[in-house]
Amino acid sequence: VAVVGAGARAWRDARKLAAGAEVGVALIHADQRGAIESLAERFAPSQLARVIEQLSEYERILWRNVNPRTVWDNAAITLATAAPLRL
Repeated sequence: VAVVGAGARAWRDARKLAAGAEVGVALIHADQRGAIESLAERFAPSQLARVIEQLSEYERILWRNVNPRTVWDNAAITLATAAPLRL
């Protein structure tokens, strides 16, 4: 479940940049700035917001003991396409 939270923080960093945050803005994952910038360029801020919401939902679902493979399969699709999926 902690992995979902860490992933969501990376997407939050990307959303900051996509929304026009200054170049010098402090990022949680500053060591991964290149990857974060790639996400920010690939997706619109609204798409990034939906991914973050979906990751929060996946974390909640994992705590309810849903099959982790089902959650991770859906998470992979969400992260690759920014398309929110529902379980």
